[in-house]
Amino acid sequence: LNNDIQICAQRNIHSRSSVDIEQIHKRWEQLPLRYEILDIRSLLQSDAIDE
Repeated sequence: LNNDIQICAQRNIHSRSSVDIEQIHKRWEQLPLRYEILDIRSLLQSDAIDE
């Protein structure tokens, strides 16, 4: 996943300052390699199977 500070500041919907974003970025931990990133977009589509 991309955790670029400039991109995060552009997408900032919580009105955080640049200093806040930089502090969060410094404490950010990468996901361990043993974890898999799942793509759940197909589960969220409107034509999902109804039960």
